[in-house]
Amino acid sequence: MRRTLALGLLVILLVALGLPAALGWQLSKYHDYYVQQLSVPGVLEVRDVAFSRGILRSRSRVKLAAAPEVCGQDPCPVITVDSVIHHGPIAFTAPPATPGGLQVGLGVVVSRADVSPLFDNTRFEPRLPKLEVVTRVDLAGAVDSAFMLPAERLRASGDDTGARLSLERLEATLHSPAGHAAVRGQLNWPGFELVADSGGQIGLQGLSSQFSGDANTPRFWQRAGLKLNALQIVDPQGDSLSLQGLLWDAHNTAEPGGHLASEFSTRLSQMTLGNREYGPIILEGQIRGLDVASLGAMQAAVRSLKPQVLPPELLLLAISGIYQAHMPALLAAGPELSISRFLAGTPDGDIIADLSVSLANIPDAGTDFTAVIQRLQLALNLRLPAATVEALVRRNMQASEPSQEPSDEDVKAALDALTEAKWLVARPEENSYVTQLRIENQNLTVNGKVRDGWQETLDALASGKAPAATKQAQPALQ
Repeated sequence: MRRTLALGLLVILLVALGLPAALGWQLSKYHDYYVQQLSVPGVLEVRDVAFSRGILRSRSRVKLAAAPEVCGQDPCPVITVDSVIHHGPIAFTAPPATPGGLQVGLGVVVSRADVSPLFDNTRFEPRLPKLEVVTRVDLAGAVDSAFMLPAERLRASGDDTGARLSLERLEATLHSPAGHAAVRGQLNWPGFELVADSGGQIGLQGLSSQFSGDANTPRFWQRAGLKLNALQIVDPQGDSLSLQGLLWDAHNTAEPGGHLASEFSTRLSQMTLGNREYGPIILEGQIRGLDVASLGAMQAAVRSLKPQVLPPELLLLAISGIYQAHMPALLAAGPELSISRFLAGTPDGDIIADLSVSLANIPDAGTDFTAVIQRLQLALNLRLPAATVEALVRRNMQASEPSQEPSDEDVKAALDALTEAKWLVARPEENSYVTQLRIENQNLTVNGKVRDGWQETLDALASGKAPAATKQAQPALQ
């Protein structure tokens, strides 16, 4: 009996001490994995990692900094993330899956990140609240993280000026199933307001965003979206910009071949600039055929250059060499850009356009600038309000001869010349002008008329000379 009791106590002791230790060891592997994922070459660097494993809980400290390529400060500010990892003897990943129950898991990680170093030479009273993150790991290894930045009213003071800040509570979630082959997340921020002592202000309302990714999808991401109810920016002089009803969505349609393919759409209900209101603004289109791996390698090579060491002429030569080296693979699939719909409402009327740009697939075609321009295929349909065209013509005439104010008769004469040469087609019944531009087989056609100046430009580029101005182009629209 005593032996049985002693054996039972020993088993309980081993479970009480061994299980937390095993869970702590398992979570340390997750910790190392996620720290590795935090490092994004050319964007984010992990400067230091400290991990201390305990019986009931472990502690972690990770220091992050923006990469020098994207950091505008020297040295780059460092963000410190302190975490406590709770893993035993039994870790509960509350909130429970069912009311009144507790969901047992591998552990719960509570992290706090001080983001104030991002605001160089700025003092906050009270202190800027820390970003709080609670991560729960279930028994299968699935991860759920909840991010929170508390609401706060602050006073920010810098070397030259100050401002009042009002932050509403920011919340975000991130979920990755067991195996970590996918991820989905969302962010919600009701708003914030900044009022500077100098009179300028920034206000944001109703920001939300969603993201999903899958390891089977090239570049991992599947869909990304953003919604913003309102944004207002006012400078100290009183000039303002406001946006209302912004929606943005992008869908990755790429196949496993590794070429970029994405459909995107943007909608803006209203934009107010100064005293003029614009909207709605709609942009829909897609891009495909751009080799993502070559683009990444090209960007990495450019970022590896040291502008502070190389003289400007050598730096320009090095960048040119990098682009020439990567251009064949980048353009091998014949990238295409299509804007299927563009609509911008203006006080003078609607601007409507659609655009298609691609590169002709020519065997053994060169990849320098001249060869790429010679392969260019473009189709543009554009409609502009008459008042907008008249304003553009008047502005260009004023720029050409600043000492002379163009009269209404001068503007009308310039417009008549443009329509007579078929650079523009008047639509009096719509109070607008339209134009159709095509570039195909190294020929430029505008409203059905071939423009010889384009071929002269290509010939000049091919011979290494500066292209002359197109003879048929009208100065009113140059």
